[in-house]
Amino acid sequence: MSSVSWWFIYQECLPPVAYQGVAAVTPILIPCLLLRLMVASRLMPDWHINLMGALSGAAVLVHYYEESSIYFFVLCIVCYFIIATVSQKGTSVAVLSVAFIIACEQLIVAPASWHKIRGSILLMIMKMISIGFDMETRPTPHSSKSSTLQPPQAKPTFLEYCCYCIMPGTTVFGPFISYQTHLGFLNPTPLTYPWFFKLVLSLVKAVIAVCVSVCIANFLFPAPVWNKWLTAYSAALSFRTSHYFVCYLSEVTATAVGIGYENRADGSQDWDKLAVCHPRHVELPRSFSMVITNWNLSMHLFLKNYVFKPARRRVGPFGAIFLTFVASSILHGLNFQLAAVLLSIGVYAYIENRLRSKLSKRLDACVLDRPCGPECGHSHTPNDTWWVWLVNIQFTLLVMFHLAYLGLMFRSEPDMQEFDYQGFSMWHTLRKWAQLDFASHWVAMATYLVSLVI
Repeated sequence: MSSVSWWFIYQECLPPVAYQGVAAVTPILIPCLLLRLMVASRLMPDWHINLMGALSGAAVLVHYYEESSIYFFVLCIVCYFIIATVSQKGTSVAVLSVAFIIACEQLIVAPASWHKIRGSILLMIMKMISIGFDMETRPTPHSSKSSTLQPPQAKPTFLEYCCYCIMPGTTVFGPFISYQTHLGFLNPTPLTYPWFFKLVLSLVKAVIAVCVSVCIANFLFPAPVWNKWLTAYSAALSFRTSHYFVCYLSEVTATAVGIGYENRADGSQDWDKLAVCHPRHVELPRSFSMVITNWNLSMHLFLKNYVFKPARRRVGPFGAIFLTFVASSILHGLNFQLAAVLLSIGVYAYIENRLRSKLSKRLDACVLDRPCGPECGHSHTPNDTWWVWLVNIQFTLLVMFHLAYLGLMFRSEPDMQEFDYQGFSMWHTLRKWAQLDFASHWVAMATYLVSLVI
C-alpha cells in the first residue's frame, strides 16, 4: 500500500468511521446508563426498574428498526403465552421460533428488512428458548443421567419477562445472557472505576475493530492482486473484525446497564469477567474448536447447553455437532450463504478433532485440538519437544487457510452491494468458492481420509 493510501486512510477514513462506530451505540448507551443510575440510587422498587427496562428497550427497538419492531413485540407476547400455559415450554418455544423465522424470511418480511432485524430477533429467540427450558425440570449440567434433575426455575412475571427479552442492554447488539445473569443488573452495585474502565475499554476495542474492518482490511491487498488467496484473506479479515465490532458493542451496552460482573469474597465486583469474543484465538487459532468457542462465547454457551448436550445423549458426538450447526443455521435465517459456511465449519471441526485425537494417541503428544493440562500424561509436550510445537503450528495455518476460504463469501462487491442486505443465493456462494477451486473442501476431504488410515 502506498504512502498516499495510508494518508488517505488516516485523514479520510478513520475519523468518520470511528465517529459512526460511537454513534451506532449512543442511542442504546444513554438508556442503559440511566437504568444503571436508577438501580445504583436504590430509590426505586424492582417492578419500577423492570417497567423502565421494558419501555426503554421497546423505544430502542423502534428507534433502530422502526415499523419492523412490531415483529419483536408480537413474538415476545406469543411466546410468553406459550411459556405460561404449556408443559413442554422450551420445545414449544423453539418450534414456534423456527416457524416464525421461516414465515418471516419466506413470506412476511421483505428480504432487506429481515436481514436488518434478524440478528436481534435471534438474540430474543435465544432468550425465550432458554427461559422456556430453564422452567422445566431438566438434567444438571454436570450429569448426563436423566435421573439427576434440577428444580424448574420460577416463572417470571410478564413485566420481568419483557424486561429480560427486550431490555436495551442486551437487545440490539447482545450478548445472549441467561435469565439468572440478567437478574444481576437489579443488584444496586456501586458506580466504581473498574466498571467505568471496562465500559470505556470495550468501546475503544469496538472502534478499533470497525476501523480495521472498513479502513484497513479492505485495503490490505487492493485489486488487482497477484494472489487470489490474499484477496480472500482480506475479505475474511474484514468480516471477522466487523463481527468483533458488534461483540465489543454488546460488552459496552451490557456493562453500561450493570450486567457481567462477578462478586468477590470481599463484596466488591469484578467487571473483567464479561467477554463476548476472544479475537486472538480466532486470528491465530489452535483449532476449529477454539474458533467456534471464541467466535461468540455467549452463543456458544446457548448452543452447548440447549442443543449440543441434549443431542449428544441421543445421537452421539458427530450427530450432536451436526444438529448444533443445523440449529445455528436455522436461527441465523434460511440463507444458503450462512448455512454453507456454518455447516462447513461444523464438518471441519469434527474432522480435525478426529485426526488430532488419533495423532495424539499414536505420537503420545500434546497435539489435541485443545491445549493439554499440566497432568495430561503425554510424553511429548510443546515445552520439551520441538516437533510438537511444529505440528500445532501446522494445524493453526490449516485453520487460517480454511477461514480465508470461508470468509470470501462475505466480500462486498460494488455491483452486488444490494445483496449485502439480503444475503446471497446458492449459485453465488458456489461461484465464489469456485474462484478458489473449492480448495478448502478438497483439503478437508483429504484430511478426513488421512484420519481414517492412521
